[in-house]
Amino acid sequence: MNEEQPCRHQRRRERTRKQLQDAMLGLVLEKGFDSIAIQEITDRADLGRGTFYFHFDCKEDALWSIVEDRIRLTEREVAEDFEGKLPEQAEYYGYRNIFQHIALNKDIYQVIVGSKGSQEVANRAKQYMVDETIRDMENFGLYQEIGQPPEITAQIVVGILISLAYWWIETTNDYSAQNLAAIVYRTLHHQDPPTTP
Repeated sequence: MNEEQPCRHQRRRERTRKQLQDAMLGLVLEKGFDSIAIQEITDRADLGRGTFYFHFDCKEDALWSIVEDRIRLTEREVAEDFEGKLPEQAEYYGYRNIFQHIALNKDIYQVIVGSKGSQEVANRAKQYMVDETIRDMENFGLYQEIGQPPEITAQIVVGILISLAYWWIETTNDYSAQNLAAIVYRTLHHQDPPTTP
């Protein structure tokens, strides 16, 4: 089934939303989340304050929309790559996909887990990852060998990933997404990751 093409009005709304998101992200990276005001966002986007509130409830909502849009895009790309079939040692590929996503969206992750970001948005991202991990455990039987309740396992896995992402973004280092995924996999699963890409 073909998806309907968005009408001109929908395209204009999406462009306006994107203008606000781009202005928000630029300001957060320059000044830090707590230092910016909604008026600065609308000034940079060259839009009215009412337009901001048409799209978002608050600054946190606007920032989360950027994060969520990029997460959804990556999820669609990953789903297309695996075509519904999980590979052996699927957890490793999950870690690799997360670190590759971070590498491609470093600006966003500086805002999520870096020092200039919003704690509220960081908490939302963490909870999103925990919920997704629990869902994957229930739907695909991941992390069975860890032998802990899903809510505990999800907190452990996400905590490790977020801490390592923060370190990776905030320090100078030569680790690749594959390196970090392999390290996490060995740490949590006590076996070597797959040798194939």
